[in-house]
Amino acid sequence: MLREDGFPGEFLDHYMLETRFDVSGFTAGYWSADDGDVDLRQLVRLVHRAAREQGAQALPGPLRALELGAGGAVVHTERSALRAERLVLATDRGAATLLPPLLDRLQPGGGTRVRFALQKGAVLPASARTADGRLAWQTSRGTLTLAGLGPGPASPEDLLDVLPERLPAAPGTIQRWIEPDEATLDGLPLVGPLEDPRVAVACGFGPLAASHAFAAAGWIADAVTSGRDPTPAPLRASRIQGPRRDPGAPALRADRPGE
Repeated sequence: MLREDGFPGEFLDHYMLETRFDVSGFTAGYWSADDGDVDLRQLVRLVHRAAREQGAQALPGPLRALELGAGGAVVHTERSALRAERLVLATDRGAATLLPPLLDRLQPGGGTRVRFALQKGAVLPASARTADGRLAWQTSRGTLTLAGLGPGPASPEDLLDVLPERLPAAPGTIQRWIEPDEATLDGLPLVGPLEDPRVAVACGFGPLAASHAFAAAGWIADAVTSGRDPTPAPLRASRIQGPRRDPGAPALRADRPGE
């Protein structure tokens, strides 16, 4: 029925359902799975509780060092260490300093972010990609955050300058800052196993929505349990070849300075 209006289905999934039918939040299966607004603090608490119930250990505090050797992986925090057969490194930044094989795959960056309060009564999609995928926005609790996607000349700094003037921003609320992160040369994240099958990563997401992390977790879990990597080819960590480690080489250790 909605397609009779002449709009493509994906457009209707979020923009039309939220604006024309006075609904917000989890408006459709596609939309809720891709970019629903998530209370991250509550999510972390629930994930930790569920993990402990399944026998997993959670070590609080910054990660200081990783060791990879014949016996598996050892993770060091400020106060303790944990040994495991496999390692999954999932972080927004600092992955290359923790895991040297990522040095040739990730580059440090700093993307511009813009946030402002919305004028009362303004109705915008909860999340969107625009400018040929170069720009993302997220609305939450009456505010809108804009972020460029991907490094290099395609980064839409010009749009971040002019868009607040074209959107219903409340006067005097515009904030701008640089968010340090890591990115690949093609701007897409690294997900899945590396050359060493004991190590998998989920990093380089930059400003992409947190929902991608849920998909990455599923792909990595399937790769570990089945031996086949179901990660889409454009996102696979193996698409960017790093140096292969000699199985007879000594254990790898990477130290990360304190934060």
